[in-house]
Amino acid sequence: MFSSLKVQVSAVLSILIFLLVLQIITTRNNQATLFKGLNLSQQSLLDVNIVRELERDVANLQRNVLIYKESASQSAAIRYSRLIKDIEEKLQILEHSVLPEMHEESGLKLLSRMRQHLADYSDNFNDVKKGRTRREALFENGLLIEINALVAMLGSRDEIHNLQSLPITRIEFHLARVENDAFNYILSPELAHLEHFESQIKKIRDILSQYPAISELIPTIEGSIDQIEQNFIQLTQVTRGYLYLVNVVMTGSANEFLYLTAQLSENVALLSEQTNTIIVKNIEQTQIRNDITSLFGIVFAVGAALFLGIRIIVPINAITDVFERLIRSKKISSIPGLNRKDDIGKLAKAADVFRQNNLRTTELLTESQHLIERQEQLNLELNSAKAIAEKATQSKSIFLANMSHEIRTPMNGIIGLVELGLNENMSDKLREYLVKVSNSSQLLMTVINDILDFSKIEAGKLDIEQTDFSLDSIFNSILASTAMRAREKNLSVRLFAAPSLPKKLVGDPQRICQIMLNLCTNAIKFTRNGTVFIRFWGESSGKAGAFTLHAQVKDTGIGMTDAQLVKIFHPFTQADGTTSREFGGTGLGLAIVQQLISLMNGKVTVTSTKNEGSTFTLQLKLRAFKGQPCILSQTIASPKRVYYVPESHLISREYLDTITEHCHIETLASIQKSSLAESSSQAIAVFDAKSKEHLTDLEPALEYCKAKAIKIGFITDTQPQQLAPELIKTWHTPVLTHPFTPREFSIFVDEIQGISASTDSLLPIQDQTVEHKLKGHVLLVEDNSINQAVAGEMLKSLGVTFDIAEDGQQAVTKITNSPYYDVILMDIQMPVMDGYSATKLLRELGFTTLPICGLSANAMQQDYEKANESGMNKYITKPLKRDVLANTLAQWLDFKAS
Repeated sequence: MFSSLKVQVSAVLSILIFLLVLQIITTRNNQATLFKGLNLSQQSLLDVNIVRELERDVANLQRNVLIYKESASQSAAIRYSRLIKDIEEKLQILEHSVLPEMHEESGLKLLSRMRQHLADYSDNFNDVKKGRTRREALFENGLLIEINALVAMLGSRDEIHNLQSLPITRIEFHLARVENDAFNYILSPELAHLEHFESQIKKIRDILSQYPAISELIPTIEGSIDQIEQNFIQLTQVTRGYLYLVNVVMTGSANEFLYLTAQLSENVALLSEQTNTIIVKNIEQTQIRNDITSLFGIVFAVGAALFLGIRIIVPINAITDVFERLIRSKKISSIPGLNRKDDIGKLAKAADVFRQNNLRTTELLTESQHLIERQEQLNLELNSAKAIAEKATQSKSIFLANMSHEIRTPMNGIIGLVELGLNENMSDKLREYLVKVSNSSQLLMTVINDILDFSKIEAGKLDIEQTDFSLDSIFNSILASTAMRAREKNLSVRLFAAPSLPKKLVGDPQRICQIMLNLCTNAIKFTRNGTVFIRFWGESSGKAGAFTLHAQVKDTGIGMTDAQLVKIFHPFTQADGTTSREFGGTGLGLAIVQQLISLMNGKVTVTSTKNEGSTFTLQLKLRAFKGQPCILSQTIASPKRVYYVPESHLISREYLDTITEHCHIETLASIQKSSLAESSSQAIAVFDAKSKEHLTDLEPALEYCKAKAIKIGFITDTQPQQLAPELIKTWHTPVLTHPFTPREFSIFVDEIQGISASTDSLLPIQDQTVEHKLKGHVLLVEDNSINQAVAGEMLKSLGVTFDIAEDGQQAVTKITNSPYYDVILMDIQMPVMDGYSATKLLRELGFTTLPICGLSANAMQQDYEKANESGMNKYITKPLKRDVLANTLAQWLDFKAS
């Protein structure tokens, strides 16, 4: 355990800390002892002063008692009370300070006697005050009153006839002397005043004994004289009593108190002397302990320093020198401390490892130089491989562009000629063949577009547009393709869009349509029977204009297992090989869907159950204009009551609530029992019609509504397809067939109410087909003879005249020589001069306002950008379609008059 350097150092430091703590504790104890001695010494001095103050207070107490005895001064009495209170407080102080240090029994006895004498002294002083008060009362209320009364009686001798013979003047003189002797006795209670008082009383009695003639009044006068004498005797007795208390009793108590104070003073002085002796002794012991502790600490500190120096510092310095020499790559013959078992030994072993590593490092440096040379060679090869890869990528892009052009060019001829052929009169069998050719061509174009889009995404060259679009156009585009494919497999399709969705959003409508068409096409492809459900809803995200569009495609198809779900978004992969062989496809659709959604900052999730179906749910981050109407805002609210008779719940209650607040869900039985109490102008009835057999069950209710002139309408599923025409033919009423858009529902409601609506409004302007003839003269610049024929026939069908130029140079020459063309249709890849160069040259020649529309089989994003940079107004990708061409020309050409 003690072989560790850390333990050794920790032990030394622990002992040093212990000694330091011990020194601190000893010092604090010494300080406490010294402070206690100083406090005792100081307290002894205070106690001596208090005892001396007691002696002085007792003397002052006696002096004030004497002052009160002589003058009955109230200030003397107040000073007396204060002195008594001070003495009691000082005795209390001495009891708490001196008594614990003295012998407890003797100390208590001494203080108890002092308190007893102080209490007796106070009681005696109270008796003195009472005697003084009684004496004054006897003098003023007894003696003086009797004398004054007798003087008053003698003064009325004129009224008392018998008194006229008495020597009143002599008696009044002696009474005055009696009163004067009483005053003198009060002031100075001496025996001479008492004897003189008695002699004056005797003289008055002698005068009265000489006049017996008035003997009837003599007893009265003598009674007054006796009463005066008796009051004076009582006054002398009271005076002698309190004088005895003051002069004898209280003086004795004061002297006894002073004696006890002297004893207390001797005890306090003795205690103070003992305390000083103890203090001196404690200080000497404290100094000895401090010296011992300090000496021991110094000895151990010197030992610890020697230990650390010999065992740690010197070895560490030696090993440090070894490391410095190793850093400078100097050779080391020996390393000190290798045999030690502590941390110094570990450092020495580390230094030995360092020395060995230095030797290996030298070897590794040599090897590294060879490796660096090899790495430089590999970097050269890597740069060469990178250049080859970049060239291969560029070649791939060129190859894709060329393949796109080379494939689209003949496809343009095939699709265009088939479309033109379908406009001619022919047998039904031939038309059927051409329709199949057209559908197969469209499928081939879909595969080509998927491959091209996947290549764009991989190359990072596919950009997401931000433009405003109508949700109605999205719905129309989805249903135009989905409904046709569903009917081919006799599947039902239902589309529901939340009525709260805004009419317009901002995003990339082309890519949204592509995503939804891929999902819907997959749902139809992998569903043998049942229904494909398409749902749209959304909500504002709180930020300025932010809107989240949710879409869901649910089918009742073959479904997938969890293992298959993991890889469905992988390119060129389907659920399994069997699926690929049975259902066909490239396996790019869902991969493109996921990548497009990621580019639009959205997400897609999928859930599926084997043999039950799959559900794809996606979120797209778009923007919406504030304050715009909802998708069903064009539906004219009905003031009538609307009754819906569901059989398969083919219409959502949310759609019905947009019509009226008075919507009722009825059963067929309630209709047949004539429960509708509305008049013909106050009710509308909407029925689900699911089959011809179901129509038979509906007939009674329909006849009742017809009899009541209640307007009716039908909702049918996608299948059976022949049911809707039969309903229209039989009941001459509006029929709405799934799948339908919110706009088609609005038209259906208007038609039930007898409000005319044009189905043209279902399509946005850019998707409407121009049916009227156009007027204008067009220059078609195209080098391929088949494409010349296809485009030429389309232009003829639109009523437009045209000239043909086979390359860009001919086009520039014709336009320069005859600048009367209204629109230029310019192919891109041509001999002599391509379309980009021809367009730039025309703009440089001053034809800045002449509309030029590019025609090309290239569909990469850079192709659109390059066309715009060259000065073209529009860009149409091949294969060329008549409706797209017509809508494009309609932007610059006028319609011919009918």
